[in-house]
Amino acid sequence: MTRVPTPSDDLAPETLDRLENEKILKEMKALEQQGKLDEAAIAGFDARVEAQLARISQRAEQAQADFEAAMAQRKRPALPKRSVIPFLVFLFLVFVSPLIEMGIGKGFIFAHANAYRAAMPWIVVLLLPVIGFTVYTRERKDSILKDRYPTWGVRWLLMFPLVSLLGAAMIAMAPLGWAAFMGWATGKDSTTLEARVLSVGEASSSSRGCKQLARLQVLANDASICLDGRISKPPRQGDSLSVRGRVSVWGVYIEELQPK
Repeated sequence: MTRVPTPSDDLAPETLDRLENEKILKEMKALEQQGKLDEAAIAGFDARVEAQLARISQRAEQAQADFEAAMAQRKRPALPKRSVIPFLVFLFLVFVSPLIEMGIGKGFIFAHANAYRAAMPWIVVLLLPVIGFTVYTRERKDSILKDRYPTWGVRWLLMFPLVSLLGAAMIAMAPLGWAAFMGWATGKDSTTLEARVLSVGEASSSSRGCKQLARLQVLANDASICLDGRISKPPRQGDSLSVRGRVSVWGVYIEELQPK
C-alpha cells in the first residue's frame, strides 16, 4: 500500500521532536484533567519519550560519524604518498630562496642575470595558469580561502588572482637565490675581476637591511650589490673597481671592492 505524504514530511527532525514533546504534554494534561492518568497511560508516555530519545541519539551519532568522515576526507593528502616528499622539497626550495637572496644574494651577480631578467615576465606568464589551476582545485577541495574570506567577490576576484600571481612570481625568482648560494659555496677565489659602477643608491641611516646599494656590472652582467662591509668609501657612477670574490659557473660573489 502506498504511503500518503503528510505535511510533517517537510519538517526538520528538530521541529518534529518539539511538536512530539508538545503533543505528549497536551495528552498528559488532558488525561490528568479527566482523571485517567493511570500507570498504564504513564507507561505509554514513557515508551514514547524513550523512543524519541533513541531517535535523537541515533541522529547525533550519525552527525558525529558524518563530521568525522568529512574531517578524514579533508585531511587526506592531495598528492600520492610517493609525490609528497618531492613536493615538500619543492616548497622548501621556493620559500627558502628569498631568504638566501636577502643575504648572500646582495653580494652576488648571476652569470645569466640580464637574460634571466628579460625572460622572467614570460616565465611568470607561463607559470600563472598552472599555479592558478592548482590554487583553484585546492580551494574547491579544502576551502582554505573561503574560511578566511567568506565574501565571494573578495575571495575569487581579489585573493585568488593575487595568490596565483604571488606563487608564480616566487617560483620564477627561486633560481636566483639558489644560484647565489651555489656561487658562494662552489666559487673559487679571484682577484682579477673588474666591476663598473652603473649607479649608486642613496645612503640610508636605517639599522635594518642594506645601508647603501650600487648597481655594478661584472663580466657583462649587472646587479644591485650591497656595499656594506665591501668597500671603505662609496664609489661614484662610472668608477672602475677591483673585485675580490668567488667565481663559478653560477656567477660572481663579491667579497671586497677596491677603487682602481
